[in-house]
Amino acid sequence: DGIHLNNDNELFYEDCAKQVLERAQRFSKKMAGSKRRRMLAAISRKKKDHVNVKAMDHLQTLQDLYGLDLDVLFENDDLIVLSKPSGMMCYHVNKTTDGKIRKKKKGKRNRKEKNNDAQDRNNDNDEEYKNLDISLEDALIDIGVKLSTLNPDAMGMVHRIDRGTSGCVCLAKNDETHARLVTNFFTRHVKKSYMALVPFHSQDDNNDDTVKTLDDSGTIIDDIGGRPAISKYTIKEALGTAAYKLEVETQTGRKHQIRLHCAKSLARPIFLDPLYSSQQIKQQPKSTKKQGRKKNRQQNTIDNDSNNLDDAKVKVAQMMEDVADPNGHRFFLHASSLRIDEFDVNVSNDVPT
Repeated sequence: DGIHLNNDNELFYEDCAKQVLERAQRFSKKMAGSKRRRMLAAISRKKKDHVNVKAMDHLQTLQDLYGLDLDVLFENDDLIVLSKPSGMMCYHVNKTTDGKIRKKKKGKRNRKEKNNDAQDRNNDNDEEYKNLDISLEDALIDIGVKLSTLNPDAMGMVHRIDRGTSGCVCLAKNDETHARLVTNFFTRHVKKSYMALVPFHSQDDNNDDTVKTLDDSGTIIDDIGGRPAISKYTIKEALGTAAYKLEVETQTGRKHQIRLHCAKSLARPIFLDPLYSSQQIKQQPKSTKKQGRKKNRQQNTIDNDSNNLDDAKVKVAQMMEDVADPNGHRFFLHASSLRIDEFDVNVSNDVPT
């Protein structure tokens, strides 16, 4: 959990990580047992050629099935970086029929099912109907992309982002690359940044005349689950007095780090976040450290006349209506860039429209 590593410490942690990962690679098949063997056997039964199949060659098929927000940002023989749509799982922890790609069954269905699906059948063709809750892992395996089996429960997954988060995700195509990538993440040699849309007013404002504004940039140091967590933010744009668009760079990789830091440390939960947007936070944590001086935001801020302020609020409300999902599977957090120097990966990804 070291945050600042000198050269000696970096070498020590790199050596430890490599030894642990070599052992994991050596014994992964034995430890996974029959579960892993069944999974590999199921994949091998697919009538697809898994040799040098690239997702880029099947991009049109992927986008037809899962939407234009799914994109290939970088790919070679060792790894692939994709833009994951908001609402799609990286992988399924429990493999169920809802996590498989299948065609609509032609068998009998009860009257309730027929009534519930009547409108969908009128609007969707069979090709769209067949996909229920497909993960990124499932989608790649289905088109024949070979993924690392170092982690049999999440093939190729070096890291993950939440279902509701869109943007950059890296997957390994072989075990050796998987181990090296995990080492890079473990030793903080991977640079990740995100875009988040948060309210202009903090939850501490209570609709009074005193508005607690944010510095143009700052550093948040706030433990998560008893472990150190550091994020750096910069205000990229202010939408009137309706919202801030923040760029957030994570220095650590804790679960829900940005979501928690926005909600608790900044008292501005990410719009539509189903877990933290309704929390009532009374005080700013003392561990929050803000840096930088106030700057002139005039070039990034909508003009302060009443019409434009109303327009900004209407725009944000419309965005929320367009993105909102009844199950809370979509919210305004986007993994906008990923940099891994060892593999010459340096990709950026625009916020989905």
